[in-house]
Amino acid sequence: MSLKSDDKIFAGLSHLAIFLDFIGTIATLMIYITKKDYSKFIEYHAKQALGYQVVILLISWAINLVFIGGAIGGFLGTGFIMGQGLLSIIPMVSLVGIRVVISLMIYGYAIFASLQAFQGEEFKYIVIGDFIDRL
Repeated sequence: MSLKSDDKIFAGLSHLAIFLDFIGTIATLMIYITKKDYSKFIEYHAKQALGYQVVILLISWAINLVFIGGAIGGFLGTGFIMGQGLLSIIPMVSLVGIRVVISLMIYGYAIFASLQAFQGEEFKYIVIGDFIDRL
């Protein structure tokens, strides 16, 4: 199959749109809707990227709810107002560090997928890729 440079560009950009968070997910959806009949290569990559972005978005929203709830509970539950709140900051800083590492992995994986697309290769996300193909 001969690919045009536009095919590779749109396919790669669909993976990189994860950097735009919710707006990126909408952009990937627009790429999928407008280009799926134009190129099977773009359709495949946009569909994979969209599935990955939706899963990451849902997981991050759930984690944010837990993180914010834990932060509020940590401040209030440990007596932050009474002077013991400094100890509640230590676990929060650890959680921030963990979130940074996980974010680097998530974005790094999307960059890897985009590089595959830019090179004209197919890429399937682990764990969710087969499920996305069946949709």
